[in-house]
Amino acid sequence: MEVKNVSGMRFTQFSSQSIIALMEWIGGDGHSVLGLESLDDRRVRLLGFTPKEWVIFGSKAEWFESDLSDPKSTISDKDGNPINVRGWHTLEVSWKIARDIGANTNEASSKFGRGSQASALATAIHARIAEICDMVTNEYGEVSRSAVMLPIATILGTEVAA
Repeated sequence: MEVKNVSGMRFTQFSSQSIIALMEWIGGDGHSVLGLESLDDRRVRLLGFTPKEWVIFGSKAEWFESDLSDPKSTISDKDGNPINVRGWHTLEVSWKIARDIGANTNEASSKFGRGSQASALATAIHARIAEICDMVTNEYGEVSRSAVMLPIATILGTEVAA
């Protein structure tokens, strides 16, 4: 799958906490567009994005226009009205996150439908985040709050250097 609007960023710059929150917001959806307008300050804080992460993510929003000739390519608001929106395609974001953090995408690659791919990617991403968090557990097997706030690249870099 071609990942256009998020290709210039690396999700390893993001913390585990931010990726988990973003995946929960996507909710295994492979059809929707996450609208930039829906990300007010409150939502950004709930996602746990740092200001740097938000600037990176927000700068990669793409303009999506409804194609009224085909219902499959028409973007609708909650009331079913056709709209144009600036944002990110959920399936593209899921593929990009999975590839960036090294999640196993074999299951998702074997799926044909967008929803099936998105669901498989969500599972693979959560599994990979759990593996990454396991890399930073203390002697009691606990993951510290500060560890889930670290950029994933920092954690993976520590693992490579060890």
